[in-house]
Amino acid sequence: MKQVASIGSAEVVGGEEQHREKYTSAIRTEFKARAEKKGYPANLMMAMVDKDLEVHEVLVDGARQFLTPQEIQEARNKGNLVEEVKMIIASGKLLNLSAGDALKYGLASAIKDERAEIPPLVGITNFTFKEVTPTWSEHLVMYLTSPAVSGILILAGLLAAYMAYQAPGTGLMEAIAVVCFALVFFGHYLIGLAEVTEVLLFVLGMGLIAVEIFLLPGFGVFAISGAILILVSLIMSMQGFVIPDMKGAPWQLVTLERNFIVVGLAFSLSLIIFVIIVRYLPSVPFFSHLILSADVKTSAGFSSVAMDAAPLLGKKGVVFTALRPVGKITMLDDRGQQTGQNIEAVTGGDFINKGEAVVIIEIDGSRIVVEKTKV
Repeated sequence: MKQVASIGSAEVVGGEEQHREKYTSAIRTEFKARAEKKGYPANLMMAMVDKDLEVHEVLVDGARQFLTPQEIQEARNKGNLVEEVKMIIASGKLLNLSAGDALKYGLASAIKDERAEIPPLVGITNFTFKEVTPTWSEHLVMYLTSPAVSGILILAGLLAAYMAYQAPGTGLMEAIAVVCFALVFFGHYLIGLAEVTEVLLFVLGMGLIAVEIFLLPGFGVFAISGAILILVSLIMSMQGFVIPDMKGAPWQLVTLERNFIVVGLAFSLSLIIFVIIVRYLPSVPFFSHLILSADVKTSAGFSSVAMDAAPLLGKKGVVFTALRPVGKITMLDDRGQQTGQNIEAVTGGDFINKGEAVVIIEIDGSRIVVEKTKV
C-alpha cells in the first residue's frame, strides 16, 4: 500500500432496504472465505463490510488474534488464557484502516510509494513497465453496452421492425433493424455476456412474429410467443446469468430488474411511437411515403383522399394492397362490383390481407378507417 492509502468501508449501498441484509451477508461471507484462503484476519475483513461486527485485538495463550466478543467468551470457556489488548472497531461502525494500521494488523505486506519498489518484493529485479489504456474499440464497446445506449438501440430496432412489417419490400427499415440489434448483441458478446443462444432465441422470436403476420394472422399465439422470446433473448444478452443466485450473489436480482426495465421500456415506447406514426403520419404528405409501399398513380385508379369522403361511410371495398394497418382498398358499388376507385385506408390496428372484404366504419378528416367484413 502507499503511505497515503487506506482500506475498508466496503458497506453495501444502493438497492432496496429489504434486500440489504442479503447482500451484506453474501459479501461478508465472500470476504471471510477469501481472507481465510489468503491467511488474512477474517474478522477484520468482515468488519469492513458489516458495521454490526465488533472486533477486539487479543492475546490467546500469547498469540495475537482478532476476535468478536462472542469468540472471546468461547475461548475463555475452553480454558484459554485471553488477554484483551484493544478494541479495533466498535459495533455500529465500519472498519477503515490506514496503510500503517493495515501493515500492523497483517492486511498489507509493505508500504511503498513508488511502483518500481514493488517487483523487488517478489524477487523480480529485471523489469520494465508498459502502460495499457483502453483502445477506441474498447471505448466503443463500453459505450454500446451502457444501459442507456442499449435501450435506445433496442427501441430503434423494434420501431424499425414494426415499420418493416408495415411496409415490407423497401429494405431500409429492415436494414436499420438488423444494424441496431446486431450492435446490441455484438457489443454484449464482446464483453462475454451475449452468446449464440440469445441470438438464436431472438431470430426464432422474429420468425414466429413473421408467421403470425404473413402466414397465420389472427390467432395471436405465434406473435405473443415471439415477443416473449425476443424479450427474454434481449434481457439474457445483457447479463451473465439466466436465473439470479439469490443466496450466493443476490445482487444479480438488481441486474435482472435493471435489464427488464431497459428492455420493457424500449418495447413499450416503440409500440407507442409506432401507433402514433400509424395514426398521424399517413395524413402528412412527406411522411406518408414512409408508410405506404404502393405507387399512387391516377392511371391505376387512385384518387385523392382530400375529397369529401363522408358519402363513403358504410361503403364496402376489397383490399388492394395489404393493410398493415395502412394500405389501399378498391371500392365496390351497391351490386358488389369493383368500381376501379382505389383509396387510402387504415384499420383499427389489425392487419388485413390483400383480397379481403372491408367496410368503412369511420371518416375522420382525410383518414378513412375500415374493418374486415363479408362481401
